[in-house]
Amino acid sequence: MWKRYRRAVAWAEALLILGLPFLKINGLSAIRFDIPTLSLHFFGSVVRLSEFYFLLFATLFFLILIVWATAVFGRLWCGWLCPQTVLLDFAEDIAGWSLKNRTWGPKVVLLPLTALVSASLIWYFVPPSEFFQKVFHSPTVTGFFVIQWVVIYLELAFAGRKFCKYVCPYSMLQTALFDRDTLVITFQARPEEFEGKSPCLMCRSCEVVCPVEIDIKEGLQRQCIACASCIDACKVVTERAKTNPFISYSGRVLRPKAFVLAGVTIVFGIVMVLSVVTSPPVSVLIKRDAVQGSGLVNSYSYTITNNRAKDVVVEFQVEGAYVFIGEPRIVVPAFEIV
Repeated sequence: MWKRYRRAVAWAEALLILGLPFLKINGLSAIRFDIPTLSLHFFGSVVRLSEFYFLLFATLFFLILIVWATAVFGRLWCGWLCPQTVLLDFAEDIAGWSLKNRTWGPKVVLLPLTALVSASLIWYFVPPSEFFQKVFHSPTVTGFFVIQWVVIYLELAFAGRKFCKYVCPYSMLQTALFDRDTLVITFQARPEEFEGKSPCLMCRSCEVVCPVEIDIKEGLQRQCIACASCIDACKVVTERAKTNPFISYSGRVLRPKAFVLAGVTIVFGIVMVLSVVTSPPVSVLIKRDAVQGSGLVNSYSYTITNNRAKDVVVEFQVEGAYVFIGEPRIVVPAFEIV
């Protein structure tokens, strides 16, 4: 049953997202955006927003990744990995185990789940250790936590699947990237063929279990999130009737277009990673001032960027018959710019 695989993927995704902020490499969070220094901590390296080339490669990588994933796997993201779907599935599952009321049960379960989501979002900007110290003492951290919690809860509890069906702009973009070989969920017969011609049992199980309330028998629709709930429901009914299911995934994953897009995605991914790991730990920029003083004095300005997790000492020296005026030895604190 596809549901089993979807839940396994959802749990793996949840553990990854919640666990990454606690993972430290070289004393730094594995992934965290540090607002005071406008820098990204990326698996032991530090990248500043001023480094335009990284932003360029990262943007191109994610754009091509979206095109590749959509053209090949269709809306599998929506039904298998999208946080909206994953959280709603978790809430329904937990409510089914512990609460009998399926109307308000998931809404109750969503309260602690969305609180955890709100906290995890902040962990990607504030280290978890600092978050737990400040969450009830810092007005800024507390404010962001509460506002995010309320907004996420209201959206999931009261919009829920309707957001996927009517609002989400990503579904419209995905539809534009589909081709005849994209992986989609299909039904083997047309509705107009039902009158005595289709072997479909017309049990409507596929309609009942569909989270976005569409009828897959009417053909491919933009609202379908490819979650495979209808496939599982059809399989249960057809097994009892000793016939083959009428609904299944269809498409070709292994094809030239998929390989080309995958290759381009990998290339840009490698370039993005290399732009991070090869960035210098310390950079020094020296510029001659436009306005110079009188006499034989030359004036210069410098900018020193320390991307290391420890303080760095920089010492200036001049050659020849020149005299350095100023403090030649400068201590640059970790992750600071002077």
